[in-house]
Amino acid sequence: MRFTLSLFSFRSAVGGVALGLLTTVGAAAQATRFTAAQLQPDARMLRAALEQLHPGLYRHVDSVDANKRFMALEDQWAQPQTLPHAYRDLTLLLAGLRDAHTYANPLNQNKAVRGALFERPTCLPLHFRIIDKRMIVTAAVDSGALPRGTEILSIDDRPVAVILDSLLPAVRADGANDGNRLDRLELTDDEPVESFDALYPLFFSVGRSFALTVKASDKAAPRTVVVGAVPAVARKSALARRGADHHWRLTFPDRRTARLTLPDFVTWRDPKFDWKKWLAESFATIQSKGADALILDVRRCEGGNDEVVTELLRYLTTQPLTRVPQRQLWRTDHVPDNLLPFLDSWDPALKKLNPADFRHATDGGYERIAERAARVPLKPHPTAFSGKHIYALCGPRNSSASFQLLQELQAARLATLVGRPTGGNRRGTSGGKFFLLRLPNTGLEVDVPLISYAPLRAQPDEGLEPDDVVEHTVEGLRAGIDPEMARVSELLRDERTER
Repeated sequence: MRFTLSLFSFRSAVGGVALGLLTTVGAAAQATRFTAAQLQPDARMLRAALEQLHPGLYRHVDSVDANKRFMALEDQWAQPQTLPHAYRDLTLLLAGLRDAHTYANPLNQNKAVRGALFERPTCLPLHFRIIDKRMIVTAAVDSGALPRGTEILSIDDRPVAVILDSLLPAVRADGANDGNRLDRLELTDDEPVESFDALYPLFFSVGRSFALTVKASDKAAPRTVVVGAVPAVARKSALARRGADHHWRLTFPDRRTARLTLPDFVTWRDPKFDWKKWLAESFATIQSKGADALILDVRRCEGGNDEVVTELLRYLTTQPLTRVPQRQLWRTDHVPDNLLPFLDSWDPALKKLNPADFRHATDGGYERIAERAARVPLKPHPTAFSGKHIYALCGPRNSSASFQLLQELQAARLATLVGRPTGGNRRGTSGGKFFLLRLPNTGLEVDVPLISYAPLRAQPDEGLEPDDVVEHTVEGLRAGIDPEMARVSELLRDERTER
């Protein structure tokens, strides 16, 4: 059987004229070709900037491996490249450095690049999860043709396993954490630009439609469904009513249990949202209701504002808390003059780093004196949770500020981590403050983190292992089971029965 979902059904979502204009502009930008004389200076500038500014450049790759990757980019860029090919080459290089915060951030590209690469009708009109490298539909614009739980076996005759293996080397993550890479390839519309949307057209040709080989269940026979290729904005609009709620929420699954759901820590997206006030009011409510268990759900949270971690910890402990010891290292104590014209930042002061504010570390790099002096125990809030147990729901998406939060909770034994192994990396991460490096000839942008957060002792190349590991299955997804919440319900039931 063949079902067809026409692209034209999306015109009401984005506007027919706007879609036509977008396609025209995107096609023109896609046709942009760079010469070797343009590309190679950009490749050399990128290398110089990372070597002079990036504090974690050699955390997961050594200097020999990094040198090979930089040389390979120069070799590739010794030939003319289209904009999509140049962006793909750049993305593969940066992903190969295995630092999740060092990437050609789609949100920070200029208008022409965004139009050419991320705003064209090249996206699947559905959401999917990846379980054991199987692609399972969770929502679709045409839910009749693709009901929840449908497995996609191939896209345009390409097996899903081949697609995932092809894209994985271009996905950002820290170190060997492939669980985080696979999680980023899921289509959920959690992110403004989804990794699968951005990468698939760079590796495979996309026409006006996709031919999907699918099956409704493990016992069902495969069939073909043809769906129109759409812009991401159209899919987001069509599936918004069925999508995840991106707001912070406080709920009470039962009269003794509070659940705090925080899908992200990106507090700057809504300037009107007073997040500190929200936390204060929420924990006051939890206290007034006498809840003896708190579920902290950060499974879909990558990171955001580090200050959220500090503030949350003060509500999750009733005793002064000493943070996990780590070193905050910078690569440099000043910005080289030759790079200044090509660097932007949300913090203008970063361009004027003063060597007097730093001290040279014995093993290389620099420590900022103010950051070193600021490491003091956290004092709990008056309305800090004082119940019996905190359960923190976690998973492979937790790779930045949320990883830091979970690491603190586990180290201090403030919470039981329930879920799947996290993203991030116990060897440390980079972030905190950033430069946006704008390559002058291609116009491509690269996020360059400036602070390395490093453990005091050598750690394994992996994320955090939950205290209670929960497996995700295709059968559970089809049945609509929330495995982490189901497990916490069991733990609470057992705990309360014993008492």
